[in-house]
Amino acid sequence: MFSVVTCIRDNHDWRLIIAAVIVCLIGNLASMLLLSRARECDLGQQRNWIMASAFACGVGIWATHFISMLAYDGGFTITYGLGLTALSVVFAICVSWLAILVASGERAIILSSRVAS
Repeated sequence: MFSVVTCIRDNHDWRLIIAAVIVCLIGNLASMLLLSRARECDLGQQRNWIMASAFACGVGIWATHFISMLAYDGGFTITYGLGLTALSVVFAICVSWLAILVASGERAIILSSRVAS
């Protein structure tokens, strides 16, 4: 436990950590506001609002993690590949969408999209 605290204290740029916290809070707030809006709409619009909420949540998670990774200074050069970086944001959005559907109990949305197909 102490090595984690020491790593965060000694090897991270605090300005970027604060930026990551702010991005995390904004992403969570946006996601919850969009999800709240989804609950007020009919089923047709609800899918779109849930997807917008998942997008905000996934991008917020991804950006928080990415900014935190940029804050780390391990004493060596780190590079990022465009393909895997883009895939990681898509993965974060998809997992957020699934989590929102499961957490909100939106089985009707999943079933209605299967019936409509």
